[in-house]
Amino acid sequence: MNVGAIYFIIVGTAIGILTLIKPNFFWNHHKAQFVRRYLGDKGTTFLYLIASIAMLSTGIYFMKK
Repeated sequence: MNVGAIYFIIVGTAIGILTLIKPNFFWNHHKAQFVRRYLGDKGTTFLYLIASIAMLSTGIYFMKK
């Protein structure tokens, strides 16, 4: 069992869920606000979901390997 792959799957899932439900502690964090300032809410949502999918895909790939 690859611990790194499990980490990627857990973090990717968490980022995806937090992006979709947008809780205050996540969406209004100073780093998220920095990205939102430049990309807007829709752009930031898209970027975070792409990052989530990339992490999930990487984790799944390394789990199968």
